[in-house]
Amino acid sequence: MKLFFLLSLFFFIIHLFTIPCYSKTFDFDFHEIKGCPENSTCTSESGKLYIKWNDLLKSLNSKTTNTQLKKANLLEDFRKHYGIPIDFWIKDNIPSNISPWIVTWDSPCLEHQKNNSNSNSNDKNNGPKIQIAEAFVKNTVKNTHDKNLNLNLENKNIFLKPLLIEYAKDDIETYYLSSEDNPNYVINKNIMILKEADGVFFNLQISANGNWKIIDYDFTNKENNKNNDDINCPKTLTNHFVKQINKNNFYRYFYCKKIKDLSSKKEFTALVALRVPFNKLFKSFS
Repeated sequence: MKLFFLLSLFFFIIHLFTIPCYSKTFDFDFHEIKGCPENSTCTSESGKLYIKWNDLLKSLNSKTTNTQLKKANLLEDFRKHYGIPIDFWIKDNIPSNISPWIVTWDSPCLEHQKNNSNSNSNDKNNGPKIQIAEAFVKNTVKNTHDKNLNLNLENKNIFLKPLLIEYAKDDIETYYLSSEDNPNYVINKNIMILKEADGVFFNLQISANGNWKIIDYDFTNKENNKNNDDINCPKTLTNHFVKQINKNNFYRYFYCKKIKDLSSKKEFTALVALRVPFNKLFKSFS
């Protein structure tokens, strides 16, 4: 009995210290605003978009005769009109012109629960508050103005996950992804991300200039990356990231991996940057 109690206590403590800093809930039935996710700060504008999105997913799941191409075309049409749900981080306050379109959750990560009023203090317990956020995004092209775009990379309070790929000595491209995306392939300098929403799988293609497109592409017969483990990051990538992308030091951790180009059959080195580590072995910029 004593051993059972000690084991239960041990696993409870482990659970407390391993809560992911990107955790959020997606039950849509318990929010006071129709369509909004549970425990979120959400407006009626966003709630209506979630209702449209969930209705589309239900339709795609119920129609077994739909081909993968037809599903991709319907999802692409939705992306063009409304965007698709994308996760990212918000620092401090959300700009008023886009706040109706951004849904936020308080982060369970202790590092994110800072005191805004003392953000300039050297005390480690102070600093800007970081929230988990989600919005319906059409693309991440800079200087694009659309009330439903929801994201603008020029905004200093909004942070997506940057991925840098070194194609050649003086050829480094930067892509901005959802905080939960992990691409494994490139085709003609477009990264390919397999996404899933309520049992519906689709491929999101992202170019370096921020153009997005949902396409029908079958990866089942493609050879997986032979080496998908973390590798040492070359100085060319880390220096470029620090000087060009991470000037405000928002991203604290990074790792490098090989990513396969299906068009050239070559493998390139990619650097992925994070606000918080998902693995204790990730390296820190600080």
